[in-house]
Amino acid sequence: DEVRETVMRTLKRGNLKPNEISAVVATGGSSTLPIVKSTLSDIFGEEKINFFELFTSIAAGLVL
Repeated sequence: DEVRETVMRTLKRGNLKPNEISAVVATGGSSTLPIVKSTLSDIFGEEKINFFELFTSIAAGLVL
């Protein structure tokens, strides 16, 4: 699954494990796809996934 591989590769680059991430903010149109939602929930746990202001959160000041 390409979504899972991308997330896991990103975590590896940062020397992080999924349980070390306290929150995930999903933004943009592709984050509304069921496969993206379910994959993020599977990796990090549903309680850590936040979906809000999908199309304006970056403009509003969301930063990493």
